[in-house]
Amino acid sequence: MKKAPLTYFLILAITVCIFPQAHAQNTDIAKKDLVREGNKLYKMAEYTASDSLFAAAAALDSTYSTALYNLGNSSYLGGNPGTAKAAWMKSLLNTADEKEKTDIFYNLAGIEMDGKNYGEAIKLYKDALRRDPTDEQARYNLALAQKLLKDQQQNQNNQQNQQDQNNQDNKNDNKDNKDNQDDKNKDNNNKDNNNKDNNKDKDNNKNNDDNKDNQDNQDDKNKDNNQNNNDNNDNKDKDKDNNNNGDNKDDKNNQNVPSGGNTPQQQQLSPDAQQMLRAIGREEQKTQDKVKGKKVQGAVKKAVKDW
Repeated sequence: MKKAPLTYFLILAITVCIFPQAHAQNTDIAKKDLVREGNKLYKMAEYTASDSLFAAAAALDSTYSTALYNLGNSSYLGGNPGTAKAAWMKSLLNTADEKEKTDIFYNLAGIEMDGKNYGEAIKLYKDALRRDPTDEQARYNLALAQKLLKDQQQNQNNQQNQQDQNNQDNKNDNKDNKDNQDDKNKDNNNKDNNNKDNNKDKDNNKNNDDNKDNQDNQDDKNKDNNQNNNDNNDNKDKDKDNNNNGDNKDDKNNQNVPSGGNTPQQQQLSPDAQQMLRAIGREEQKTQDKVKGKKVQGAVKKAVKDW
């Protein structure tokens, strides 16, 4: 009974010591087998399948740089540059092999070239050449990246210059449009002012016409009043003369004219008829004065327009 517990602990200790080693050995074998099978599919361009095997190997050992490197290559050729870049970066952190680092820098530079990030690609190619100066392909790609970067910068400068020129042209066009609009507004304002002046002149001329007509009417009225006064004075003098002549005629007629005879004075126009003729003459003169007044007013309006 006393030996059983001791045997049990011995067996348990031996089992604990043995099984971790077995697990590590099995893991190492499994990950290598996965990489080996993944490489077969990779060479057959079965990139989706090879990605799965390489990823499975990396899952067994997150520091397994070979599986991570192969996963990067397979993902890149399968059209997943983002996955490829992440896998290569992890592989770079977990390898001490300078040759493998050179290849990783080279591949990372290729992704930057695809994205036209030529400045970053130049840095990565230089990193690759520092570890392997004999890599002529990396040297060639470095020269190509430098040329493409120069062309890119030149194109950017040209585009910027063109954009600046377009902005300046647009600015000039906007200024011209603004100037044209200002000129148009100024012309409209001048036109409005001219219309206002013309309307003002028209109103002034109309007032002048009205004042002239009122003045003419007042002059005609005054003239009529003076004429009526003169007519009244003439009629009064004529009546006086007629009375005197009547007395003389009566004396003469009593001596020379037989009774029942007609005198020449009785055949002349009556005072009412004569007054009517004079009124007609005054209306005609009034009409002529108005016509003359309009011609004068027209001349004044022309002078005002010139002002």
